[in-house]
Amino acid sequence: KNTAVGAEALDANTTGSENAAVGAQSLKNNTSGARNSVLGAFAMRDNSSGVDNTAMGHNSMLENSTGKENTGIGAGALQMNSSGDSNTAVGYMALKGSMSAAMAQNVAIGSAAMKAADASVTSNVYIGNRAGAIGNGTIQNNVVIGHDAHSNSASGWDNVYIGKDNSQSSTGNSNVAIGSSASANGVNSVSVGRGAGGGGDYNVALGSASFQKLTSGDFNVGLGHFTGDKVNSGDNNV
Repeated sequence: KNTAVGAEALDANTTGSENAAVGAQSLKNNTSGARNSVLGAFAMRDNSSGVDNTAMGHNSMLENSTGKENTGIGAGALQMNSSGDSNTAVGYMALKGSMSAAMAQNVAIGSAAMKAADASVTSNVYIGNRAGAIGNGTIQNNVVIGHDAHSNSASGWDNVYIGKDNSQSSTGNSNVAIGSSASANGVNSVSVGRGAGGGGDYNVALGSASFQKLTSGDFNVGLGHFTGDKVNSGDNNV
């Protein structure tokens, strides 16, 4: 009940069934994995017992061993995920992962989106080329949309970042930042507008460039374009 096309495709299969492998060494080491659909040279090469996966592209899901219900579309997509489940990666090296990673329940769409993810990266949505590209620490429960958004940060959770270059280096949590180059780098802060926001906790910046230079300071509120744009520290400003 298997289909294999290509040199060494499904070469080690014993009990696995309902697999389709097209490409050199695709599903080469599969033994008991079932219901996998694979297209591309070396795609899912190392799978042993993973089930219900879809891999399309050269080296896509290459190191998957036991992971299940994953979708990797694009060269190198989910390449190093070994045992993580329920990930969706679309794009060149999207969710590629670090060595023997085990990411789970992530969605990465875009070239190099979440490229460096590891086992601490769970339950995220990153959409955009290089969105979350170097994140390999505690990256959890984030929604990030935009080219290069949250791209230089190794941690952060429970955030919503929307816009090109948004919160690139933020390691904070429970923030909302909306707008190109907007940022919320602390905790429980809201920034809305192009270039709005910065560091500190419990801050609200509404308007283009509002509090754009703020590096530290808490409980500040800025309403309107360029409000507090020269302030780099301080608390309880309105």
